[in-house]
Amino acid sequence: MKIAHIVRTSQGGMLSHIKILLSMLIEKGYDVCLIGDIDDVTERWFRGLEIKAYRVVFNNDSNVFSLFSQAIKISSVIKKERPDVVHMHGYIASVVGRLACMVDGVYATVVTVHNYMPDRFFLRKFFVLMERILSGRTKAYIAVSEALKVHVIEQMGVPEGKIRTVYNGIPDFVDGGAKDDVKELSGKKRVISVARLIPEKGVEYLIKAADEILKERDDVEFLVLGDGPQKSQLEDLIKVLNRQEQVKLLGYRDDVDVLLKSSDVFVLPSFSEGMPVSVIEAMRAAKPIVATDVGGIPEEVVDGVNGLLVKPGNVGKLKEAILYFLNDPQRGQRYGLKGYERYKELFSADKMCEKVIQVYSDVLCGK
Repeated sequence: MKIAHIVRTSQGGMLSHIKILLSMLIEKGYDVCLIGDIDDVTERWFRGLEIKAYRVVFNNDSNVFSLFSQAIKISSVIKKERPDVVHMHGYIASVVGRLACMVDGVYATVVTVHNYMPDRFFLRKFFVLMERILSGRTKAYIAVSEALKVHVIEQMGVPEGKIRTVYNGIPDFVDGGAKDDVKELSGKKRVISVARLIPEKGVEYLIKAADEILKERDDVEFLVLGDGPQKSQLEDLIKVLNRQEQVKLLGYRDDVDVLLKSSDVFVLPSFSEGMPVSVIEAMRAAKPIVATDVGGIPEEVVDGVNGLLVKPGNVGKLKEAILYFLNDPQRGQRYGLKGYERYKELFSADKMCEKVIQVYSDVLCGK
């Protein structure tokens, strides 16, 4: 079976998901290729696995002429590769990809919804309109959480029988060494967040909570792994609070697993999430989790079992939840072990890949 995957510009969880899925499909003997707006590093990563990667620039907007231009470029790749299934990730990619499939007469199309629709009114209306036009050309939808599945059914009008939930999954650890700029600090507690530096991730509230915690204890450091357009604004906030030594924005890291294992608490203070991979990574590392009660996070974090859930934007509750684990390390270990058990049960890469392959089989069999 040959599967073509189409993805817009992506970073963080979506890109991680696609890397894991495609690498596992290759291991299982499937023929896959990638079509998308990827950078040099990402292209080399896929080519290192002998996965064909075709670069097509996505403008990530609703300009009809731009979308058709992108669809024509993708159509030429589809015509060349002749895949059995075309699998699209994200809203823009799903629109452009299905337009390309219409040109080439491909009917075996799958769309994975990773996140909620944009808040911008006209962009949201555009996606709803396009979904009504293109849903008849879509054989199956995948939502990465039950919360997203409900959203797609209610807000986009997708028939319930066409969509199923497949949780994000990640493989077991591949141990490696941490970079020299961050080492184990004797006597220091470590709180880590992994997030794109965008307003939706709520990192500024973590920084403010960190400031409040550091007023009570001076044996804690806060590390934020990830990059994004809000970086300079967040750096300014850290400077205003005079916390440059205790709160650090480390940017993109390729040693996330090792840093997570060295941490005491994982925090994700988002305002909007589909099914964040970073939370699953923290569960795999057996760390207690403090996260916000939004989107698919409550399907990952059971409040009072493997972590604590708080409302987004509440600095006081965020502080209390982090201290709940910092002040009692044994409690944190118990919660972390429960999280690891939950990861093995629900969020392994094998389980995710098996369910996606079943979707492909059902699509080709006409189910």
